[in-house]
Amino acid sequence: MIHIYKFEIDRLKKILFSMNIELQHIHLAEKKDKWTSGIAVHKDNVYEFCFVVDGKGEYYLEGKKFNMEPGDLFVVKPYEEHYEVCDLSDPFELVFITIRISKENKMHTLDEIFKFPTKIHIIPEREIGDIFQNILDEAVVKKTGYTLKIKSYLINLLIEIYRFLHVRNEIFSSTIMLNKNLQKNIVMEMCKYIKKNYKKQFSDIELSNKFHLSPQHISSLFRKEIGSSPIQYLTKIKIEIAKNLLKNFKKKISSIASEVGYNDPYYFHRIFKKNTGVTPGKYREKLISVSGHNSNNS
Repeated sequence: MIHIYKFEIDRLKKILFSMNIELQHIHLAEKKDKWTSGIAVHKDNVYEFCFVVDGKGEYYLEGKKFNMEPGDLFVVKPYEEHYEVCDLSDPFELVFITIRISKENKMHTLDEIFKFPTKIHIIPEREIGDIFQNILDEAVVKKTGYTLKIKSYLINLLIEIYRFLHVRNEIFSSTIMLNKNLQKNIVMEMCKYIKKNYKKQFSDIELSNKFHLSPQHISSLFRKEIGSSPIQYLTKIKIEIAKNLLKNFKKKISSIASEVGYNDPYYFHRIFKKNTGVTPGKYREKLISVSGHNSNNS
């Protein structure tokens, strides 16, 4: 089953790369925005993905109403009429992405491959939410090569959605469940591999190829034994190492970011604060205060 799964994903990658997938628009609608209860019905000749980060409301598509809550992903196909109505007592935070397919595969259209439902509740599949954030970061910062990076993320997003919709149940229903001791041993081996290669920005596909298990099975094993996904575990390792490196008050924070595998200091600051509640600079200030050490490093 694992080999069939891998073949299917590899084939999907080739089909997606053969299409000319272009990011048309990305927008983060935040809680602080001036939401109203007004209705703005619209339709476009693009695919639209609306990810609910926070807040509540209602989503209307082709006359059908859907409740909106954090973790929901709404998929709108070209020329479908849709609009959102915000619950003003708990305003939205939404990420909108629209993509255009200017060269659909002759044998398979995007909708034929995915058979998109309108609403997908993706929690606890946080990987999909992380991809939305990565696309948003690239679109805002616009570093060299960002358009290629965004296209890569878009394809990863489509593959993750495909897995969630079409593969997950098949993998778990047909995979022989391992006994508890073997499960623990496999996860420990994965943890060793992650610790050894913590500087790398590897994906769940790399773990899948390394340990010959589907990404869904790996994620399930990790959550049972560790309580987090492999990527979350990797992030935890990076942050703990960064904390130790911050004890060296002469070392620049940008250098520490690079040492733990974050080439973008801004991204490192955001991830560090998300996991510790403070920025690397503030964390170092606390260390300096406790030690009584005087330092002007930033």
